[in-house]
Amino acid sequence: MENQPKGKTLLKVVSILLIIGAVVTFILSLISILGGSAVAAGTDEVVGGLFILLGIVSLIMGILQLITGIVGVKNAGNTEKEAIKKCQIWGIVILMIAVINIAITLIINQFSITTLFSLLLPILFMVGVNMNKQSTEE
Repeated sequence: MENQPKGKTLLKVVSILLIIGAVVTFILSLISILGGSAVAAGTDEVVGGLFILLGIVSLIMGILQLITGIVGVKNAGNTEKEAIKKCQIWGIVILMIAVINIAITLIINQFSITTLFSLLLPILFMVGVNMNKQSTEE
């Protein structure tokens, strides 16, 4: 038990939260796609198409989030350099997605202070990875 990395628990908890978030994202994405299909078939093809596009983009983001969560859970206690590098790469991916999300909300003028919470899990994920990395360097 003495060789456990410092960030193991944080990384595992954040990764599980990412997986839960990904499942919620999948459900909401499917609702958006189905709703967009109904709107496109009914009254407004453009609005329906936008809902479908939004659903597809959300689905892709959910897949990336799910992969990051799985990689984090799988490698939370792993101190090998390859495992840490893999977690770092996926952490950067979801951090970039969160930053892009914030930029989009700024562009469409829907920004609120709660939008910044989308950075919370990616930052905590990276903190856990860095704690694991520091454990290997000691």
